[in-house]
Amino acid sequence: MILVSEQQFVSAIPWLLLFATLLFIFGDSINKRLQKASSNRHLGGLSPLVWACFCSV
Repeated sequence: MILVSEQQFVSAIPWLLLFATLLFIFGDSINKRLQKASSNRHLGGLSPLVWACFCSV
């Protein structure tokens, strides 16, 4: 668990809402691109790393 002050949390709310909105809008296309990249043998090793970085945001 991450400990943050109330001020830090309040200042992060707009960014979290923006991220959630963009994920809602573009989530399907992002998922399709990741699936396409993972099916490509050359990029297959990279897609789990990209997905982990994407999910950690």
